[in-house]
Amino acid sequence: MKLITLLFVANVLCAGVWGAESQPGSGMGKQTPPPDTRAVEGFMAENAGNLTKARALYLKGCEAGEGAACLGLAKLSSEKSVEYRKWLEKACDLKDSLGCYLSSGVGKRSLSDQRTFLRKACELGLGQGCYQYGELGPVEDSKDRIRWYGKGCVLMHWESCNQMGILTHQSGKSEEAKKIFASLCDQKPELGCNNLGIVEKALGKKDLARAAFEKACHRAKDYGGCNSLGALEKEMGNLQAAQKLYQLACNHGNQLACANGKVK
Repeated sequence: MKLITLLFVANVLCAGVWGAESQPGSGMGKQTPPPDTRAVEGFMAENAGNLTKARALYLKGCEAGEGAACLGLAKLSSEKSVEYRKWLEKACDLKDSLGCYLSSGVGKRSLSDQRTFLRKACELGLGQGCYQYGELGPVEDSKDRIRWYGKGCVLMHWESCNQMGILTHQSGKSEEAKKIFASLCDQKPELGCNNLGIVEKALGKKDLARAAFEKACHRAKDYGGCNSLGALEKEMGNLQAAQKLYQLACNHGNQLACANGKVK
């Protein structure tokens, strides 16, 4: 299934193109519903295998100003075609965040053009757009990247929260990073708890670090967390416990743990 198909389904049926709240973690915010719902009708026709009817409904909706319907037309086009690009850009012009996001990756766009589309996607409420905008920002401008990751985080795009925390910690603001990772650890433990432990350890709070690493390793099955817990146990002189944790992480593909424990 094409990426646009997966995202389109999420956009129309889950993410609230018609005004409902998004699913947590998708990074897709609210959008105002168009006056009618031909995009949904078109999707239902397409799902039933009636592509002619679907295309007609999408076209009618797009002409009436439904960005999601324009997105449907793009979905029915070849990703290498002029039509695909045209309908995505039309969707973006009609303030469809997903249309803007996908437009950023069409053709050989300049970095500036990619960021223009991603910024618009972000401003229209797509957290993934905020994240990618931050990813394409100047490496040396961490303050600006943190700002855009922050926008994605507010939209419940968890990787945005993670990157915001990492850059905040790297900038020397460990207490702020701790708050970010603590929230992320609650929401997405496999992404936030290991980093929370790393920050707690850097702040000299080994007991809190241990608790975060244990949650990452044993509850979230984040084997990077197992490696971190192993390193903490080794530092505290618990070599047998450390070796077991390195073995566990190594067995699940964590190469750093294999090296740390010299596990073959």
